[in-house]
Formats: sequence, structure tokens, C-alpha cells
Amino acid sequence: MNFRERSYADAVDWYDMAVNTTSEDDGGEFDAVMDDPVYQLQAAMAQLYLDGGYGLEKDASYAGLFLSSLPLCPVLGSIAAVWAIDKENKLILPWCH
Repeated sequence: MNFRERSYADAVDWYDMAVNTTSEDDGGEFDAVMDDPVYQLQAAMAQLYLDGGYGLEKDASYAGLFLSSLPLCPVLGSIAAVWAIDKENKLILPWCH
């Protein structure tokens, strides 16, 4: 079997591309994050920077930039205002659906 090497750096690049894509795809769709809201992708990028490894330098301050830019949730207000990190350095976010 041919397995790809795990790369957090590549994952961040793909997440970033999904969040920032504004052009239509071959099917005429324009929303690159149709299945996952932008804030979930931004939170995933923040978690990768908190964890570090697999080609990505650990950087909690950069993770904080992603978290502080999270959008407003109509139920909770700013998601960034209520996120936390547990004892295993994992994000605790109140997902707003």
C-alpha cells in the first residue's frame, strides 16, 4: 500500500485554501466550505498550531490569531470569547449550529 506521510503543514495549507477560496468550482459552486463552516476550519487550524509536529512548528500565539478571528455566533456571541484549552492542550469550543 502507498501511504502519504502525515503533514500538519499541508493540512493548514488545505484548510486555508478552503477558507479563502472565492471562485466557482467546476460544478458552479462558489462556497468552498459548504460542509464545514469557516469557524470550524479556523478552529482546526488553531488546534494544529497548538499541537505542532508533522512539519508544522508549534505556535500558540499563531493559534490565538485564528481563535480571535472566529466569527460571531448568534446564540453565544463571539466564539473567541468563550473558547478554552483543556489540560491536554486541546481546544474546547462551544460549537454553534
